[in-house]
Amino acid sequence: MDRSNIPLAALAAACLVLAPPAAGVEVASVFGSKMVLQRDVPVPVWGKAEPGEKITVTFAGQSRSAVADRAGRWSVTMGRMPASDRPRALTVKGASGTVTFENVLVGEVWLVLCAGPVGKQYTTEGPVPSVNTRVLALDGGRSNHSPAPQESYGRSSPWGPDRRQAFDVVSIPFANRLNEVLGVPVGMIRVRVGDLEATTPREGFAAVPSLREIAARVETWSPATPRGRKAFMQWLRDMKRWRQALDRKLAGGGAVEPTQPPRVPGPLPDDPAQPTVVYNRQLHPLVPFAVRGALHLHAEGHTGDPRYTTDPRYADKMRALIAGLRAVFRRADLAFAFSQRGVPSIYHKHTLGEELRFNAWAGHRDRQRAVLPHARTGMVVTLDVENHPGLVAERFARWALAEAYGKGGASSGPIYRRRRVQGGRVVLEFDHAEGGLMVAGIPAVGRPPVERTNAPLRFFALAGEDRIFHRAQARIEGNTVVVRSNKVPRPVAVRYACRFDPRGMNLYSRAGLPACPFRTDDWPIGELEAEVERRKTDRPEALVAMLGYPAELHAHAAASALAAKGEATALPLIERLAESSDPDRRCGAVRALGYLYWMGPVPRNYYNAEPQTITPAVSRAIDRIARAAEGPDPLLRRAAAEALSLIGAESEGVFRVVQKLAVDDDALVRTAAARLSKYRFNSHAHNTGIAYAILKDRPFGDRTSAALAGNLLNHYRLKGPIDMTVVSRFLSQLGPGQGGGAVSSLGDMLRRVKTAEGLPSLNDPRVLPAVLHLYALGYRNYMLYGVERWITRTENVPAFRGKVRELTSEIGRLRRSRPAGWTDRSRRYADAIAGLEDLIEQSQRPRK
Repeated sequence: MDRSNIPLAALAAACLVLAPPAAGVEVASVFGSKMVLQRDVPVPVWGKAEPGEKITVTFAGQSRSAVADRAGRWSVTMGRMPASDRPRALTVKGASGTVTFENVLVGEVWLVLCAGPVGKQYTTEGPVPSVNTRVLALDGGRSNHSPAPQESYGRSSPWGPDRRQAFDVVSIPFANRLNEVLGVPVGMIRVRVGDLEATTPREGFAAVPSLREIAARVETWSPATPRGRKAFMQWLRDMKRWRQALDRKLAGGGAVEPTQPPRVPGPLPDDPAQPTVVYNRQLHPLVPFAVRGALHLHAEGHTGDPRYTTDPRYADKMRALIAGLRAVFRRADLAFAFSQRGVPSIYHKHTLGEELRFNAWAGHRDRQRAVLPHARTGMVVTLDVENHPGLVAERFARWALAEAYGKGGASSGPIYRRRRVQGGRVVLEFDHAEGGLMVAGIPAVGRPPVERTNAPLRFFALAGEDRIFHRAQARIEGNTVVVRSNKVPRPVAVRYACRFDPRGMNLYSRAGLPACPFRTDDWPIGELEAEVERRKTDRPEALVAMLGYPAELHAHAAASALAAKGEATALPLIERLAESSDPDRRCGAVRALGYLYWMGPVPRNYYNAEPQTITPAVSRAIDRIARAAEGPDPLLRRAAAEALSLIGAESEGVFRVVQKLAVDDDALVRTAAARLSKYRFNSHAHNTGIAYAILKDRPFGDRTSAALAGNLLNHYRLKGPIDMTVVSRFLSQLGPGQGGGAVSSLGDMLRRVKTAEGLPSLNDPRVLPAVLHLYALGYRNYMLYGVERWITRTENVPAFRGKVRELTSEIGRLRRSRPAGWTDRSRRYADAIAGLEDLIEQSQRPRK
């Protein structure tokens, strides 16, 4: 048989993935018991049955019928329904069977698209759903992509709530908040997705003129489209020629070299970054389930891949995703909000080199800002909260309540609108600033920002026609910000927080939401790095001039290039620079000292790297850096921590400086010091000393340094004694959402470290109360395992019962006083009581 002559229609049918004939009535797998249906809109219900079979769907007094087509597919649309928290059954009945979904509610339904893996900071703490909050978690398993749209029937996934089910801690607080304000059930469908191209359906690319070539390319992958038919016809002709060439060689008796046949039109196999492939697997099976809106959560995915941070068409691709979702879900008014890219939770420039593409992060955030304004679309800025899950969820909820439900209130922080140049100053105007602007300070993780009346605005930079940015003075005047710099008499452009790590930015609206980082120019973000490269061979004075630029990587690049000139040339210039009255130049000098005495690239196994020998020259450099660490400028103290990290010398003097910086008033300084310890110190005493200082003196100042402290203790747990008192005090003082990575690291440590009696340290009397405190707050992924495995012991039953009595009393107090957040705290405590009562029952069962 000549396969090259197979009719196209038959070949196309063979290429498509067809569902097997239905063995009975099946419903799309997104439907399930305990689900929530969208109120006030037509609600599609669809599935498979025997061809020609009549299907009747009954729910809430409605009955709709349809006949399955030749392929067995059927679909009905239920009429609009008001919200209802009364559990009712949805029944799908046909001649070949009946499917019933119990406990179905009607309210609001949202998609949560998690781009990349949902990191520890989103899963460590398990918030408790309200009685009318339901979640369907679809994480996709090992393979979350497909070359063709997939359908899924009859395998219904469980909708929560379930006390033992792990949920991300953005969906639950978001749903609880909507339920609290709207008074209706809320359903969340959480889906793990990929980058924008992979997550976007073909309809989205077709809706954006600059991306229609992607839509055309995707059309060639299906023989059901005109372009696809043409592509498959060409493939058949190529296959015929390939087969004929092989036949001639075989007939002639010559040697036949193995060759690959022409590739079938379609995406490359096993490449999850190609257009539509993640949509095909993850989202298409949900279409067209009725939803109100979608949240796009960046989480911690794609931190090092340049495709996700340097794509110049990001804004168009995000608009394509929005348009595509609105098309396939048949909701032209579908609400959509996305989180702006934050800062990686763990990074270190000197060990990872340029893998993270530091400039690209600032540029990527700028392209995210360019998505706005877009109809019924919002951007949630999270740079100031370090992915604190409760605050991320709250900001999404504030946007949804204001924009999707018209409940009023601020939906966004200030977003740059336009500028006016008035002589030597620039006046900046903002959207979402109607209630006024303020300089804010963040007192602790999880707390709202507070106004700082005498504090300066940070991270403003000003440039003239030479495109060289200088640190600028900025002040609030009404609903505007006025920016000026003595070094820029004729200003052209302003940038705010346009850097890799802009935590510490402090321009806020009076509603307590941060201004989005922005720039008024369209110049290349990283052109100063290219200028450094051009000047490397110039006179060293040219590099010195660049050390004062107020941008993170500019100064690092210039300092590295200057240090490469050698001690005899660079040191005199650095010493003069260190005495400058310009704070940016002093920062540059400190960084240059670090690079001048840099120990070199750190080996991959950096924990085993040998610290640098302290020569007289290195000692003098450390002394100057230590003096800088005593200064009043937090940016200079941060530069000191970075310089000590570069030098990599270990001594008691260096340790004392780093330990002091690790509990600095400024969060960025603390983080730099904690990272220095993680990547440069080797001794157990030094690392754990710094970690204990953070947990003892600054436990909740910022999530990153606390997480690094927990990581340090976990890593060195087998090399010395553990200070159980400090660890248990830290854990006992945690509030909802405060622990983050520290809880996971310390929980891991406590499960493995044994006490003198040989028992697990979770059973230590100093630690047990702290563990029960965490249990009551809902920290389950790490601590629940430890509780159930290690402390389900008869001798602990009195402690469990005492905790039950304590929580019962606290629930009563919360209900009487009703402080802010009392409903969430009460749910956590009630959930913990149920879990502890289960543990008490387990401990009293006869052991086999």
